Amino acid sequence: MTVLQKKKEENQKRDTRAVAKPIKLLPRDKNNNLKLPVMVGKSNNEVKIISIGKVIYDREAYHSQRYIWPVGFESQKEYISMQDPKKRTIYTNRILDGGETPIFEVTAEDLPGKVFQANSPSGAWKSVLNELSVRGNTGSKTHASGPDFFGLSDLGVTKVIQELPNADKCKRYYQQKWINDENDDIKVEDEQEDI
Repeated sequence: MTVLQKKKEENQKRDTRAVAKPIKLLPRDKNNNLKLPVMVGKSNNEVKIISIGKVIYDREAYHSQRYIWPVGFESQKEYISMQDPKKRTIYTNRILDGGETPIFEVTAEDLPGKVFQANSPSGAWKSVLNELSVRGNTGSKTHASGPDFFGLSDLGVTKVIQELPNADKCKRYYQQKWINDENDDIKVEDEQEDI
């Protein structure tokens, strides 16, 4: 790919982010604080957002054109158990401060001593899927979208992260535009924490 082709492709990506997208807003309290935990997605793609984290804008690896990787972000996803492929377990996803690059971490509730880490959310989940395969679980996927499994690709989550302090200072990130859908069916857990 030539430099000119790459530039054109980058501009096309920027253009798609400039088109306003409809979203379901995440619930907020009367003071406009985000209510956590909150479930996003539907059925097998459901993810519980526990914490949004904070933006690290002065280290380039903590954002891309499409995503901001906030340190302290935490979510949970139900997926196939490491111990028993007929059962499901809770996987906890975290974004940690790894110095120059973020660390994406996944742990399984039913295998607490095992930690899967990588320099991308997809890499962390690829390690999980590899472990499931090694353990003989043929029902699991061979590839997963890390941003989907972390809950980062949900547009409501993207909007909240994009509105965090210092998000506007992420030089490579292309701000998304939104059309709000007030008729949402997002579930808020009983235990709530505000950010």
